[in-house]
Amino acid sequence: MSSSAALVVFLVVSIVLLYFVSKFSSLNFREIETPRNHVREDEKVSIAALTLLFVSIFASIYLSTYNFTSFGVDYDSMSVQLNFLIKNEIKFQMWNGRFFPLSHVDNAILLKVFNSFTALKFYLIVHFISLLAIAYFAFDFIPKNRRLVFLSLVAIAPPVVNIYSSAIYSERNILLLLCASVLFLRLGMRGVLSKKLALHLSLSSFLISLYFKETTILYVGSFLGLFFILINVKALKALNYSVFIDYLKSPLSYIETIFLIPCLLWLLSFFLLGGELNPEYVAKRDNSLTEYVGKNYLELTVISAILVFMTLRAQFDLYTVLILSCVPVALYCLLVSQSMGAYNIFTYYNYLIYLVFALYIISTGKSKFLTLVPIVFVVFTAITITGFVEFTRKVNMRNKVVSDAVEIIKNETLSIDLGEPWKERNLARFILYKANQGHINHLTGHDLFCKDANLYDENTTCTTGELPPGCKTLINAKISSDQPETLEIIVAGHEGCN
Repeated sequence: MSSSAALVVFLVVSIVLLYFVSKFSSLNFREIETPRNHVREDEKVSIAALTLLFVSIFASIYLSTYNFTSFGVDYDSMSVQLNFLIKNEIKFQMWNGRFFPLSHVDNAILLKVFNSFTALKFYLIVHFISLLAIAYFAFDFIPKNRRLVFLSLVAIAPPVVNIYSSAIYSERNILLLLCASVLFLRLGMRGVLSKKLALHLSLSSFLISLYFKETTILYVGSFLGLFFILINVKALKALNYSVFIDYLKSPLSYIETIFLIPCLLWLLSFFLLGGELNPEYVAKRDNSLTEYVGKNYLELTVISAILVFMTLRAQFDLYTVLILSCVPVALYCLLVSQSMGAYNIFTYYNYLIYLVFALYIISTGKSKFLTLVPIVFVVFTAITITGFVEFTRKVNMRNKVVSDAVEIIKNETLSIDLGEPWKERNLARFILYKANQGHINHLTGHDLFCKDANLYDENTTCTTGELPPGCKTLINAKISSDQPETLEIIVAGHEGCN
């Protein structure tokens, strides 16, 4: 049995198992009910809150889709998305220690059905609006107007705009499924769905979210552990460890142990289907920590300020647990930032830090709420726009170089020497796809090149280190590591070239 078939079987069996977990659960929903005494059912929607939400939604959609005009929007799309389109296949992502099998499956289905880039762009817009709609009903314990402000902050948050700026980012599916998991619990608490069915749907949504990015387990594992400490803090302070006995006697009576089961199922499939704790791409150290900080200083400053702010509250409550649960992934980013190609990982991996802080703000007293909301909204917007401007510059630069390269390979060989194999492979694939003909010669020797049998055929050719090389060479012209990427096509100086 192939690993893909094994995964499908494992997921089906897991969801059936979660059905029985839900059926035999003795969880008392009232214990996890969020107090609603501050929620007025007859509250009128404020025009100001509604306007803020519409402005945020419009700005977010505009900023996230403005550059999303082709697969050249980022290097991964040049590889992964194009591969789905060229091969006309749906493939689970499990390779080189990476374990995010359901990531990009939705994109592959769209490309297979519609064979159109436009379908991806429309899908992202619908997905974003669906996320906000699900979040609105999932967080029904928040007063309506504050809920609208919360969604406004979420919509304009830098990482949220980032994960909708390209179809490559599977974090958007994790976010939607986690919100759906909360929604199903809320529907069970309100009696809209039976409690057993609501718990099953919530657990299933939660389980599936883990398969879109392996780092999600860091969030949820940390949260479940810290949540256990939070609700048992008095017993643990008193060194009363009988609480552990209670959990062992009736594990299906506690929400944190019930939601631990999907985590254990994910961990089991991770090892059974080839996951590695130290994948090759993490072991590489191509980028320095100084370079990483220099490229992400603005966001690192904001996140540090959020963590300091929450620490100064000196309260160990749900908001503290939510913030602290984000720390392992933040530390993971510092590790992975030094690996091959991971130069902007912070901007989308840490979306929950922004969401948790926004959730905390809308729960504060009126004076603090009115003070913090404008400040945070302006800061989020400023970072988002700053990132958009820089992102637009990079996309425009790549599009121009790709356009020039396409014209060159229609008549002659184009050599490429970027010094970063994964970027060079992906860029070459995109250029040949756009031209549908030509000869790419890689001056860097690497096994990433010339393996795409579906792309390199009688019309498109790949060679490595061919002599004599082509007259024109695509290079990264930056002269130091702290400079932005500068793609440029130069004319070679050997005989026969003008």
